[in-house]
Amino acid sequence: MSENMKKRLLFALLVLTAMAASARCQDNMAPEDAQAKQLFVLHTSANSCQDADHRASFKNVKTASAWVDIVKNGDLESDDVSCFFTRDVTTGDNIVHSTIVDGAGKNDSHGIVVQSADNPEAFFDTEFFLRLPQPLPAGTSYRLSFDCKASQEASCSTNFHAEPSHYITYEAIGNVTFTTQWKTHSVEGVLTTKQSPSATPMRTIAFNLSEVKTATTYYFDNFVLEIDGAHYMKLGDVNGDDNVTPADAIMILYRYFGVEQTGFNVAAADINGDGNITPADAIEALYIYFAGSSGSKARATRPATGSSRNPE
Repeated sequence: MSENMKKRLLFALLVLTAMAASARCQDNMAPEDAQAKQLFVLHTSANSCQDADHRASFKNVKTASAWVDIVKNGDLESDDVSCFFTRDVTTGDNIVHSTIVDGAGKNDSHGIVVQSADNPEAFFDTEFFLRLPQPLPAGTSYRLSFDCKASQEASCSTNFHAEPSHYITYEAIGNVTFTTQWKTHSVEGVLTTKQSPSATPMRTIAFNLSEVKTATTYYFDNFVLEIDGAHYMKLGDVNGDDNVTPADAIMILYRYFGVEQTGFNVAAADINGDGNITPADAIEALYIYFAGSSGSKARATRPATGSSRNPE
């Protein structure tokens, strides 16, 4: 059997599975588009129709405006850690999703805790990463704010990366100072071509938390990163019509099966952020269409480990 025939059969199988399961989801979702109904219920194989509440709480697609906050779960009050990564004494040299800790945030809310060690070999031995849902090209205007404190007075430098640990430049958001009391750090700017080259655009802010030579505990909460609406990429809008519809889901599936399509936005297709374009992303597009939100949980994949050493 040819590869093309295998792909066609797989596609047919997906559609038939969707049709067979559609009755389970129609009562909950009641979409008007029959074709969309069929594709939507593909998610039942992994998630079932029961997590509509989670979808409704997920903040992803927004109407274009002057400023758009793109950080997912910036207040850390849900379990979505897809934007947050850590390398510290608890993870060894591995970069993993940060852990949200109850009571560690501002006003005893949820927060992220990062622990550095005594006598680090390099200033980047302990790192915290804010990984954005989309790359930001040069020319993007941004406004970043977050709350932070530490177990002692401290300061850290910052870098811009593509993916976590994929260094671009030390010319990032400048130094961040910490005290033993919560404070809000705010910065704004416009990305340059050095900060976000076209070949490897900026997607991650790295906080170098081993500048202090004694063990320090760092706390973070309430992340907001707004970008100008002109550079906001609506995840799932692969055909560029400024909407996420079943047409986008179908295009994502065609891409997965190797069908070339004119005007296909690859960056917008990887909705779940796992680095691949798969039927799971088509399912996410349909979550967005039906509920105005994504069904993604925290991402299971993690970026490649490696040095973020400043080469400049």
